[in-house]
Amino acid sequence: MAAAWAPLTGCAPRADGEPGTAAAAVDTSAAYAARTAALAPEAGDVRLASDVLVRRIAPGLWMHVTLGTLRGPVYYPANGMLLETDSGSVLFDTGWNDAQTRVLLDWAARTLRHPVRLAVGTHFHADRLSAGAW
Repeated sequence: MAAAWAPLTGCAPRADGEPGTAAAAVDTSAAYAARTAALAPEAGDVRLASDVLVRRIAPGLWMHVTLGTLRGPVYYPANGMLLETDSGSVLFDTGWNDAQTRVLLDWAARTLRHPVRLAVGTHFHADRLSAGAW
């Protein structure tokens, strides 16, 4: 499992060991393959979009994983949680962007039938609050 959640890139690491931001153009199909591999579902996982996956941790508790980029074609997974309650759901950390957050909100309302009533950002990074306007 650990390898499936590690940052993936379509280029080699830089000399300083950080993920690469290749000077040459990166093959789009390779970048897509890297993004898809980063969210390879395991048994019981639900892929909501090419860059959004949810995993049931316990009854009424879900981990969501979204992918985003910081530099170039490097895809970083970010985890958050969704807790179902009697009065609705609580979303802990949003996706990297509005589209990912909308997918999570729609899934909670339509599939779980527990619309998100509260969103909590655990800290102020792009992978936690990029959709903070929701």
